[in-house]
Amino acid sequence: MRRQTLVLLLGALLWSSVVSPVRAQATVRELRELSPGAANIAWNRQGLVGVAVYRLDTGALYSFQGTRAFPMYSTAKVPIMLTILDRAVRENRRVAKWERDLITAMIQTSDNKAASALLADVGGAAAVNAYLWQIGIVNTKFNGYAWGVSTTTAQDMVSLMAKIANCSILVPRLCNYALGIMQGVVRSQKWGVTAGAPDAGAVALKNGWYPQRNGWAVNSVGLVLSGGKPYAIAVYTNPNPSMAYGVGTIEQISTEVSAAVR
Repeated sequence: MRRQTLVLLLGALLWSSVVSPVRAQATVRELRELSPGAANIAWNRQGLVGVAVYRLDTGALYSFQGTRAFPMYSTAKVPIMLTILDRAVRENRRVAKWERDLITAMIQTSDNKAASALLADVGGAAAVNAYLWQIGIVNTKFNGYAWGVSTTTAQDMVSLMAKIANCSILVPRLCNYALGIMQGVVRSQKWGVTAGAPDAGAVALKNGWYPQRNGWAVNSVGLVLSGGKPYAIAVYTNPNPSMAYGVGTIEQISTEVSAAVR
């Protein structure tokens, strides 16, 4: 019952007038204008951080090093999912059960084998890059040898999440499906941009993490739907002395952003 209620909430938010279209030439504002606390956390942490917040009610985009490129790791699974869904739209068919099964595993439990299988089937990195370029996501580059080290920017990822939210890509049924899948990530992976949200269950998200040689890369992207003022948020951190340090940075920033939006 709870999941059904959240899906209905998604539908109401997606097509209500509170959601503004993504502006191709949106003015980028400093994150400090939205939340001095979030900007201070980003500035004072160890290592690099990129933050972007897109308010769907106003169309305002806030950024802290939002155009800096970061390795995606498992956040790359969101563009893979969208490329698969777009193929179904272009082929005028329903998403096949085997595709749905792999998408669920890839997003909700972060299954890497499922991601690799879907990526290979849709045409590899070239197909994802072509799709992203087509929808105006031009600073995300998929790696043809290892999708985890594909690169993106925080601004690209909030733009992508906002496009799902207002359904300027795909079709309404599949926008709702994509966000519903992202709402259903397993409990152990509901950290990151859920922090500070009035209802963590109403956050559609995907996280990424990896222990590199020079420290952990820890990333979180999502769409916060609860509280009446929806917003997309992406936080990329690299390197971190530990995974916990990266998660802590993201959650501190997310908590400050949520308070500022409310």
